[in-house]
Amino acid sequence: MKFKKFIFIQLLGFADMATIALFWQNTWVCLTLLLIISLGLLLTFKTKAMLIFFAIMVPFAMVAEIALVASEAWTYATPHFQSIPYWLPFAWGNAMMYGIGLYQFIKGRYA
Repeated sequence: MKFKKFIFIQLLGFADMATIALFWQNTWVCLTLLLIISLGLLLTFKTKAMLIFFAIMVPFAMVAEIALVASEAWTYATPHFQSIPYWLPFAWGNAMMYGIGLYQFIKGRYA
């Protein structure tokens, strides 16, 4: 992975965290911004595999969060759907893509 692509992915990762930190109480703004970040990550990777991975991981994250909240492991201040915020599965999907980008960069540099 090229260094510029890696830096762009890092910026999108920080944008993801900043979006949640700043807009978690405004569901629709947070959701919209996270979807834009998702699109940015998907366009950066430009692979069908990443799109499929994202499409699988978003519902998986949603089910996992719903199950953990139902078990009373934790709660959310602004629950909307089955006790989780609408934007949360997309935050997890973005985090997973971010993690893959970090892994690919490290593997390309040090493997």
